[in-house]
Amino acid sequence: MNRLDRDRLYDEMPFSIPMTDHASEVFRLLAVATPLPPEMIPPNLVTMNSLVCVRDLDTGQVDTYDLVYPFDAERRPLGGSITAPFAAALFGRYVGERIAWHTHEGERRAVFDSIEYQLEREGHHDR
Repeated sequence: MNRLDRDRLYDEMPFSIPMTDHASEVFRLLAVATPLPPEMIPPNLVTMNSLVCVRDLDTGQVDTYDLVYPFDAERRPLGGSITAPFAAALFGRYVGERIAWHTHEGERRAVFDSIEYQLEREGHHDR
């Protein structure tokens, strides 16, 4: 995990969300992940501000999402806040992994197909 992401999430999340199951999972991941400098992040890992393509396993539909901090969600058109169940399930995953999350309609399942943009891979380490 990018150490800058970890630090920002620790600073931001406790004040912006209720402590739901998916929020608890994000904090668990923050606690157990090894923080790395941005330049050492694997290019196929979902980090904050990654633009990713995800395929719904039930419908086959492919959608693009931008994993964002809570304060960026409203101003980013494809933004999925880390505080949402789907984004929390996606955070810290690798290309090819399956994810599952709960909605008011039941469980949803998808596979993480690709990263279109990752700040670390592009060398934008000073965000």
